[in-house]
Amino acid sequence: MSQIIDYLRYRWLLWQWKRRARKKRRANVKVGNLRNFFQRLHQEDIVYVVLRWPEEIPWDSQALPKNDERDLDMLVRDQDLERFCRVAANSPGRTKIDLYSNGIRLGTDIKRLPYYPPSLGTEILAGRRLDEAAQVFVPSGRAAALSLAYHAVYHKGFDSGMPFAAGEKPRRVAKHDYIGRIKAFADTADLVLPPEFTLVALHEWLKTQGWAMPYDLLERWPVRHEGLEMLLQRETQLLQAMLQAAGLQDLLVFLLREDAIEAGAGEMILQELSGQFQVLGQERLSPQQQRLVSRMTRGGDWTLHKSTQVIPPVLAVFCHDPCPEPVPADSPSAKLHPHVRNNRIFFKHRLRQNLSTRFPGANNFMHGSDNDCESCQYVQAIYGDNTLAILQQWHSQIAAG
Repeated sequence: MSQIIDYLRYRWLLWQWKRRARKKRRANVKVGNLRNFFQRLHQEDIVYVVLRWPEEIPWDSQALPKNDERDLDMLVRDQDLERFCRVAANSPGRTKIDLYSNGIRLGTDIKRLPYYPPSLGTEILAGRRLDEAAQVFVPSGRAAALSLAYHAVYHKGFDSGMPFAAGEKPRRVAKHDYIGRIKAFADTADLVLPPEFTLVALHEWLKTQGWAMPYDLLERWPVRHEGLEMLLQRETQLLQAMLQAAGLQDLLVFLLREDAIEAGAGEMILQELSGQFQVLGQERLSPQQQRLVSRMTRGGDWTLHKSTQVIPPVLAVFCHDPCPEPVPADSPSAKLHPHVRNNRIFFKHRLRQNLSTRFPGANNFMHGSDNDCESCQYVQAIYGDNTLAILQQWHSQIAAG
């Protein structure tokens, strides 16, 4: 009988997760008997990490006051979520788990955006280690320092206890010692940290490590705070300055996934794009470029629909729109996509619909930038230090007709 009850509890919880995910709501997870819970995760070979502060795990959760809001932040491998759900369903209790994955399945996202870009989440899980004191898996090596710095800068902001820039004072007192813990992790991994701990300094350091929040995620992250807005403004100014130096605007970048090319959709996409825009060139992405593009874009389009499989971008197509149109203020598309400045960019949505008709399973074959700054960062991901020269070359190409 107990096995039947456990199974029904699991099916109920999984149904709840799926229903909440369809409504863009988070998975609801509460567990008890934590020692048994983690033992079950280990027995089932479920790949997870407790992201932060394992020393604060409330092992005796029943002894905590009812108003104690302590919880666990856990990252679980995408393909293990159903099995994780089964273990959680069979371990009912009071301890809340904020559940994330290296994807956007089953309510582990934040309004359809990944907590960590999928490539970064995968790196955290791949390098995990068993914490000897707590006997739970935690991030290790460079991923431990980088993931905590990412969380402090982008998720916590001024609540991390750090000022925005050099010469400023912290605006709030942090509940945890982010600076001390990041330093300890960095020392273990032989990482050289910036000389000062500010949001700007750590953001720039994360850029050098390939761990900064992508620009298109920075502008869309749903949990807004003042530090995030200031970083977004700073990044926007830097990207705009590069575009102005090249004399370029109305740039569009389209990234084609590997499955689009394998399905033979590449030629159709190029024809459709050339019918609407001036194609400036294309770039077959090297493995290194694929890795950088995957890290410097928000990531939802690199996961196969309703699957855990990551499909990398393999071809970039660079276009210029000679006839941009303002987005009507009353446009339904404008409300859904507030970062689009050119109404003709919505052509990519029609193109995706056509692809779905001609190529079954063509969901998200193609990812496209929504504005000039996003385009500029995609170009940076592909060409690095040569970005300005490439932009200037395209400007000359456009001027020549």
